[in-house]
Amino acid sequence: MISKSGSLNPGIPKTQQTSGAETLTADFQRTSIDTLVSSAPLPPTSITIDDSSTVIVQVPGDISNTLSRLEPPAQPRSVIAGDAVRVNPSSPKPSPNTIIDELNRELPIGIELYRSYHYQVPLSKKSRLDLIVAKLYCPEELESKLSEWRAQMEDRFDTVTILVRRVTVDQNIQSHLRNRFRDFSLLTGSARPVLSEMINSLCGEKPSTSTVARVRKPRREDLSTIPFVAIDRPGTMDVEDLLHAERKKNGEVIWRTAFINATDYVQPASLLDKYALRVGSTLYGRHQTISTLGKDLSQNLASFKEHARRPAWVVEGRLTPHTVVSKSGRARVEYALAYKIRSAYVVNHRNVDPSLPLDSCVEPEISKSLSALAEVARILDKKRTMQPSLLRVESEDAATKLVAAIMIESKRILAHYLGERSSAPTIYKVHHKPSSQVVADFVKKLADVGIPAEPYDFETPAEFAGILRSLEGRGSPEAQSLLNTLIDTYLLRSQYSTKNEGHFGLRVDGYLEIKPRDASGLANQFQLAALLERRNPLPEHEMTRRASVLNEKRWRRDEIQYKLRFLEMLHEKLEATRSAVFLAAVAHVGDHGPYVQVEGFSKWGKLDGPHEGLEKDAPVAVTLKGFDLSSMRFVFQLAE
Repeated sequence: MISKSGSLNPGIPKTQQTSGAETLTADFQRTSIDTLVSSAPLPPTSITIDDSSTVIVQVPGDISNTLSRLEPPAQPRSVIAGDAVRVNPSSPKPSPNTIIDELNRELPIGIELYRSYHYQVPLSKKSRLDLIVAKLYCPEELESKLSEWRAQMEDRFDTVTILVRRVTVDQNIQSHLRNRFRDFSLLTGSARPVLSEMINSLCGEKPSTSTVARVRKPRREDLSTIPFVAIDRPGTMDVEDLLHAERKKNGEVIWRTAFINATDYVQPASLLDKYALRVGSTLYGRHQTISTLGKDLSQNLASFKEHARRPAWVVEGRLTPHTVVSKSGRARVEYALAYKIRSAYVVNHRNVDPSLPLDSCVEPEISKSLSALAEVARILDKKRTMQPSLLRVESEDAATKLVAAIMIESKRILAHYLGERSSAPTIYKVHHKPSSQVVADFVKKLADVGIPAEPYDFETPAEFAGILRSLEGRGSPEAQSLLNTLIDTYLLRSQYSTKNEGHFGLRVDGYLEIKPRDASGLANQFQLAALLERRNPLPEHEMTRRASVLNEKRWRRDEIQYKLRFLEMLHEKLEATRSAVFLAAVAHVGDHGPYVQVEGFSKWGKLDGPHEGLEKDAPVAVTLKGFDLSSMRFVFQLAE
C-alpha cells in the first residue's frame, strides 16, 4: 500500500507490494500472461496468501462440474535441473480500481493507514461477511474525520463493513528508542549508526559461521535440458522456486516446481538451524531483509543464480484432460493427475528484461512453457475451488495468480508425500473451521465484556459485524483481546502443527512450507533429505517443539516486521537533516503549534521555530531538524 502522502507503507513486506497490474510477457508477440490465462480452457480466478498466511481467494462461479482423480506420488529420485530463465513481472498499465484503492484515496490526510485487508468471511452455507480490516494511526484531532470517512465508505459500498484496528506498535518502538537514546529527545543524522545496529539486532545476531557444503551428497539425476523459469519481482535476490511446463502430443501437460534445497549447507541443530528458528520466517523491510538463513546464504548459495549449480527439490505433475458428457447432456471436464517428487540441481540461471523485444531474450521453448504453466494454473485452481466457501479479496496480478495456484498444489503434494511416511514427522500449516464449541465459548466471553450474543449471530453478516464493532468500541484490554481472537479465528490465520488437519481456507487436504525462508520449511527439508538418503529424520517431539516455537512467534511477527520497516524509514529520513529542503503544506494550526504535511513523509510533522501568520493549507518550504521521541514525529523548521 502507498500512504496518502505517497510514502511507502511500512507495514507490508517489499516482496508483497504490488500494483495489481503486473503482467508477464510470455511469447514473441509480447502477449501478457493475462492473455495466456484467458486462452486456457477454464475461467480465471485469483489466489494469493499474505504474509500472515491468511488465505485470500477470489472464487469463480459455478464450477461444480469439474472433477479430479489423484494417483499416489511415485518414489523420489535425484535429478540435476537445467537452464533456468528469470522473468520479471512488469507493470505496463494501471490496475482496475478496487475497494482498497478507493479507501486509500479518500482517507483524510494525517491518518496513516499501515495495512488493510479485504475479506469475505464464510459464516454459513448461505451467508458471508464482506469485511475490511484497516490497521491505522489517527491523531486525536482527526477522530471525527475518521468517523466521517468510515461512514462515507460504508455508504458507498453498502455490503462492506469497515473495522478499524489501532496501531499500538509505535508505543513499543518509542520505548525501544528511548532505551537506546536515553540522553536524547531529538534524533538527528548522528543516530543513524545506532539505528543500523538496532535493525541488525531485531532477531539477534546471525552466527558468524562459514558456509561450507557437506562432503557427502546424494546422487542426482540430470535435468539440464529442462528450461525452468523463475517468476519474481525485479530485484529479488532470494529466488527459491522455479517453474516449468510442457504439452505432450497426446494432450498431457507436465508441470514441474523446483524449490531451493538448503540441506547441503544447513544441518539440524547447527548454529544456522537454531538462528532460522529464532527468526521464524524471513522479514522483508523497505530495502533489506532479515533472512532465516542470513543474507550471505539466502541470496547466494540458497538462491537460484545465473550460471550457478544449485540443489533443489522438484515436484512433478501430469495433467490429462478427458471430455465426458454427463446425464444432463452438459459437458464436464475431468483431470487425472499423477505426481513424482525429485531432488535436483539448477544451472545457468539468467535474467530476462521484459522491456526488450522477446525474440532477443526468450527462446521459443520458454514461451511455450509459460503458456502451458498458465493452463496448468487454471486447471489446478478450478479443481481446488469447487467448493465456494473461501475468503475473498480483490484480484491480484496474473503472475501472482499463476505462481500461487501451482505452489499451493505443489505444497499439497509434498504434504501427502511426507505424511504417508510415518517415519518422517512433518510440520504442516493448518486452518480450522470454528466448531460449535468454539462459538459457544465466544458467546460466553462476549457476555463477560457486556455484549449479549447468541450462536446464530455468528452466522448472520449484520449481527457478526455488530459484534466486531461493539468490541472495537470498548477500550478494555479484555474486549480488545477478544476482538483479536475473533478476527484471527474467523479470518483463519494458519497455525503450525505436526498433524495434517487440512487447510480450510485453501480448500486443500494438506499444506506445508518447503522453502527455507520459513523455519518450518527448513525443518521439512531435513525430513525429505533424511528419507532420500535413508537416514533417521528428526523425531516427533523435536518437530512438535519447533511447531510450538513458530506458533508463539507468529503473534509477534507483525510487530517485528513493522519495527524493521519503521527503523529503516527513520534511518533513511534522518540522512536529510543535513541540507535537504522539502515542499510542505500547513495541515493544522492550533494550541499545540502548527503541523505540516511534508512530501515524502506519512505522518504530520511538527513545525518548530518562528511561524507567526501561517494559515491552514499554506505552502511552505522546510528543512528537517530531526525526530522527536516524545511525540514520535519528525520536527521541521522553515527553510531560510
